[in-house]
Amino acid sequence: MVRNSDFCNLWCTQKAFDIPQNGYLEKDDLFLGGERNRRLYFSLVGNKPKNPVVALVGLCPGDNQLKKFISCYNEEGLTLQESAINSGFSKLRKNLIDMLNVLGIDEIIQEKISSDYNFNQSEKFLVTSLVKCASIKDGGNPSEAFDPSKYEMTERCVKNRFVADILNPDFKNMKLVIIMGKHGWSAINTITTNNKTIKDYLESNGKVLVQIPHPSGRNIKYIQKFLNDSNFPLTIDTLKKLYDLS
Repeated sequence: MVRNSDFCNLWCTQKAFDIPQNGYLEKDDLFLGGERNRRLYFSLVGNKPKNPVVALVGLCPGDNQLKKFISCYNEEGLTLQESAINSGFSKLRKNLIDMLNVLGIDEIIQEKISSDYNFNQSEKFLVTSLVKCASIKDGGNPSEAFDPSKYEMTERCVKNRFVADILNPDFKNMKLVIIMGKHGWSAINTITTNNKTIKDYLESNGKVLVQIPHPSGRNIKYIQKFLNDSNFPLTIDTLKKLYDLS
């Protein structure tokens, strides 16, 4: 038996509970707490690289990621951490790969980002989100995007857990933080810590934060516009200077 507190400081609610053994985990076993029209479920979707080069940051795991997290744990007999890694945003891979290749990220990580690239298993990318656990909306469209600054539980996760992950002293080579989607970008420009917005605070600590469209297929119009936009400020020359590459 393991506890959720073994994996997280639980900034959101301080609620610790036992995780049932493989095959017996149900959604309600992961319930952390509710706030107005949203419910938060422990899930920790993302990977745990030892020394990543680039951070890929979504807004928050949705209902599909939560279901996959549970199914990996129950049906495949994986550990909680393995289940979290396997429930990342693999369905968004093609659009994400296209955008990263346009930016020249392959040159920065010195590794080809091919069509079958597995971000969840990569040691080059930190795969995470502003809100680490799954925030599910009551009623229709449970994975609807939201503003983390409007909910105390999710704002605490951004201010504490997310910032600590990005500023992990072991991640000395991770200088670039890519925020996927307008909702996440708005959140880091709204939520404050140490009298600065999250964006300004992280940049004052040596990180460079940029926004790209969310790689969801429903966002294809904006993705195509991004792929064809030669005026995007993050050029390969800028990246090479950032990473001290000739």
